Amino acid sequence: MEGLNVAMKTAGEKSIFKGIKIPRDNIKLSHLFYADDALFLGEWCRSNMKNLARILHCFHIASDLKVNFNKSKVFGIGVSCDETSAGVTVLGCEASTLPIICLGLPVGANMNLVKNWQPIINKFQSKLTIWKAKSLSFGGRLTLITSVLGVGSIRALNIALLVKWWWKLRTDTSNLWRKIIFGLHNLFNKPKEYLSKKSITGVWNNIAGVKKEIKIVGFNFGDVLKQCVRSGDNTQFWNDIWIGSSELRKIYPALYEIETQKKCKVRDRINEHDPNWCWRSNPTNVGLQQCLLGLEQAIESIKLQPGSDFTSCPIAPDGKY
Repeated sequence: MEGLNVAMKTAGEKSIFKGIKIPRDNIKLSHLFYADDALFLGEWCRSNMKNLARILHCFHIASDLKVNFNKSKVFGIGVSCDETSAGVTVLGCEASTLPIICLGLPVGANMNLVKNWQPIINKFQSKLTIWKAKSLSFGGRLTLITSVLGVGSIRALNIALLVKWWWKLRTDTSNLWRKIIFGLHNLFNKPKEYLSKKSITGVWNNIAGVKKEIKIVGFNFGDVLKQCVRSGDNTQFWNDIWIGSSELRKIYPALYEIETQKKCKVRDRINEHDPNWCWRSNPTNVGLQQCLLGLEQAIESIKLQPGSDFTSCPIAPDGKY
């Protein structure tokens, strides 16, 4: 499959095959491979389909590996069923509609509906029947899992695993999925607590929504993810959590109101001598003066140093989630 990967990348670079452009990024997504499964993504046009057919034919000649078009399907997103059916004649595949099953998981389905989880539940149940403990009821099997794995609350475990994706979003900077999420949800130059654009529904928005769940059990975002400042280049002074367990804009809202550069970085406000403030109007009244004094006392021990700012997990002994 590596040969096909190279062929698709080259075709994309030469505009022979036009992939999907990720918003606010230079990434174009044209294919996803896993083992011997392949998913091709591109603009809906006849030339794209013809060129994909040619690429696959060349790959077959060079490697003696052939795509089974009888088992392949084409999905048109935002096009009519008639247009989809007409387009598949180029590839010789079957036209289909969302949702689809990819690697055993439903794609394009509303996963907020219980019925869309049924195929996965059925798959788990079929696997459980293979157990030697198949005479146990489902509840008995769950009790067995709990005792063997030490799993307490499955809901708590699920929330913890979902929060793990927050950690990966902030630390796995080179991964493709992370770049796609950043582009789709426009996370560039946003506070670290900003995880998703609410107008885009889907799985990632549900993962971001777990913030409400962790607050119920007494945790805040800053208890899970916090910025550790080195050079101060990648941490927003007011909007990121880097001192205490909350953003400075929430601790000192009156000062944030008169700040002229609300997305300023830590390095813009802290230097070797006095803090570098940029106020819309001087904080002359007693209340603002007291707030400013408290803020300056909070940051007076902060010394910037060479190195990149990084994300840490305060509740973990080693700082890693």
